[in-house]
Amino acid sequence: MVGAKTIREHVARAKAYASRFEILKTLSSLCDALKLLNTSKVFGREKFEIEILIDEVLRTLSGMPQLKSIFPNGLSLKKGQEAQLYKTLRTVHDKIQSAIEKAEMEKMRAYKLSIDKAILTAQKFLDEENFADAKRIFRKAADKFADEPGIDQDIGGRLLRAGQAKDALEYLETAIEKDSRDARPYTHLVMAYEMLGELDKGIELTKDALRNFGPNDRTYLIQARLFFKLKKWDEAFDAAEAALAINPLANSAQKIIDKVKPRIFGKGKGVSQVKGKDGREKKVYTFDL
Repeated sequence: MVGAKTIREHVARAKAYASRFEILKTLSSLCDALKLLNTSKVFGREKFEIEILIDEVLRTLSGMPQLKSIFPNGLSLKKGQEAQLYKTLRTVHDKIQSAIEKAEMEKMRAYKLSIDKAILTAQKFLDEENFADAKRIFRKAADKFADEPGIDQDIGGRLLRAGQAKDALEYLETAIEKDSRDARPYTHLVMAYEMLGELDKGIELTKDALRNFGPNDRTYLIQARLFFKLKKWDEAFDAAEAALAINPLANSAQKIIDKVKPRIFGKGKGVSQVKGKDGREKKVYTFDL
């Protein structure tokens, strides 16, 4: 059975919250105290002392601007009215909480709309090839909404698709710094490096992506393409084979393999399957030099 000590603790918390004008927490703690007081077997002097403490908090509540219009005559605990007062305060608590949540939702909606407006305005300038104004608005949006998840990735991707790889780099690198668990910026950043001819950086980034997110046929394919451009035939062949091992329908990987085979093995190269001593199927390459 709940004792007077526990009820006093709830009232003490309510008093502390009231002194800081935290109305919701004050109401919540008071409701906890009243609910327990109504169902407990606290009587006599102990109950009288608790009621005095509750009245003190109620007077403080009554003076709060948010409650003056609701309770113009103030609040007090009348004898035998613990249950009714609890119900009243709980209703007020829930209504205030609902109003706050609604206001926060409206604020968030307005915040999201302002982001969308900025991004779409900049995108319009990109479509018109007015890159100076697009970049200016993107910069303002990135600074103003820096805490918005994915905004750097979004801006970087849009700049990249518009052919502005150099400007996209900063946003995509920032996106990875903010959240290295998001795989999206990696692909775009590799593409930016590739467009700028920084192929070695692109390859290193694909290695980071494979370490962070595990084997992926698309990542291996991009890696194979970069190795091919660098004329690193062996590495291109291995990366393309890794892509095919995950996705046998990866035609682009097969095309890279077909192109690098003669450079690695010479003309006339063939592939056959044989069983090794362990019984497993193995590839055997034959070629003419």
